[in-house]
Amino acid sequence: MREIQKFQVGIKAFMVNEKDKLLLMQESRGVWEIPGGRIDVGEELLPHADILKREIAEELGEGVRYEISRPVTTWVRQNPSGFVFLIGFLCIKKSGDIVLSPEHKACRWVDAQSWQQMPLAPGYHNAIGQFWKAYKQ
Repeated sequence: MREIQKFQVGIKAFMVNEKDKLLLMQESRGVWEIPGGRIDVGEELLPHADILKREIAEELGEGVRYEISRPVTTWVRQNPSGFVFLIGFLCIKKSGDIVLSPEHKACRWVDAQSWQQMPLAPGYHNAIGQFWKAYKQ
């Protein structure tokens, strides 16, 4: 009998600005990631946009205005608590200032080349590469 693997599910915001640059967030441990997070208990039946809005407000502040567009990538990341299946959505920043959450110590807008020299959280290198391919289509 085949073993069924269990996953947590997360949603990430591949947020781009008017200059076609992607937002990366630096975790307190120094690596860079995409804003977003896991679906919380009780959110299983909510629309993905509502969950993503909560995550963006938590990590970027209430004042950021944006449009959620379309899914652009999926990937799986392993962490100490198990596997996380992640879905990345293209989000277009419209206005507002980013206010960092306590989880992050910096943010940076990067282009299709500059992100490659940054120390990324595990699993993000391929996901960001897939994003840039999908975004240019």
